[in-house]
Amino acid sequence: DLPGGRALAKAFYVNTDEAFAVNQRVCILSTFAANPRFIYYLLDRNPHFLSYDDGINQTHLPNAAFEKFKTYIPPLSEQERIVEFLDVMRARFSSLELQANQATTCLVERRFALISAAVTGKIDVRGLVAEREAA
Repeated sequence: DLPGGRALAKAFYVNTDEAFAVNQRVCILSTFAANPRFIYYLLDRNPHFLSYDDGINQTHLPNAAFEKFKTYIPPLSEQERIVEFLDVMRARFSSLELQANQATTCLVERRFALISAAVTGKIDVRGLVAEREAA
């Protein structure tokens, strides 16, 4: 139920047999004949479940939402190849996201330093303003 009480149809993969307290609007799914990570990737932010969010009311996924959910489950060997591929792609995207965040942080720091230098008179920007106005 995030943000603002809106369900996001978010799935989490938990690789443990520990006991958990399951609250309202949360369910646990166990797999018996499928790769659990494949099911995680299949369900996480799935458009079928997201369609229950009208953008106004607090979203509720009734049991019927799961009963109406139709999908094809490939053979286990294909599920494993799909999971391997998605794991690699997720790692690449995480790495790119980290690099982008680091670059953004660096640019913000440089911007602050540049503004500070201009305000304190350490650099003269008057000529730059005149050039820009002439263009």
